[in-house]
Amino acid sequence: MEDKTENENKRGGGIRNLSTGLMLATALFGAQAAQAALVHTDYYNAGGIKLGGWGDSSDSWTFDILADGYDPATENVVSADIELNLRDDAGGYHTFGHSMDGAEFAQLEAGGEVIANWEVDTGSISFAVTSLISLNAYGTLDVTLSATSGDFYFDDATLTANTTVVPVPAALWLFGSGLLALAGAARKR
Repeated sequence: MEDKTENENKRGGGIRNLSTGLMLATALFGAQAAQAALVHTDYYNAGGIKLGGWGDSSDSWTFDILADGYDPATENVVSADIELNLRDDAGGYHTFGHSMDGAEFAQLEAGGEVIANWEVDTGSISFAVTSLISLNAYGTLDVTLSATSGDFYFDDATLTANTTVVPVPAALWLFGSGLLALAGAARKR
């Protein structure tokens, strides 16, 4: 009787070791995949358009990170920032917020959501994109910059998107292989 019990314990231990090994391999594979991060950018040249005052009150464009190699099937956008370069409309000694200029206010929309309303007081400003749905699904993001009060020049904008690689087919294959191995080991038992 003791020999039979020892053999059963050895087989049970082998199945536990196989199961533990497969879980460890899956965890390590997943951790390595999650660490693979990529950065994609897109640049929009507004050409120094004057917003507000007697000029246009808004400018709209679409960022497209597909052109920079983004693949919605294998990558997931985890964060994104938009950097804008703006200039005051006055020449010479005038700067943003100067008492002779009056205040300039702007609004930035991205992905159908207003992400910022602010007083324009610097030449370069960055905002975090709150809605990443469009970027994740299509690799594109519709953006509108509007002058809500006063006027200023809009030179350019840059989108920087941080992504992680999502190897779904490989992860599914590894998980499925582990399940098959466990099922086969259990059946032998």
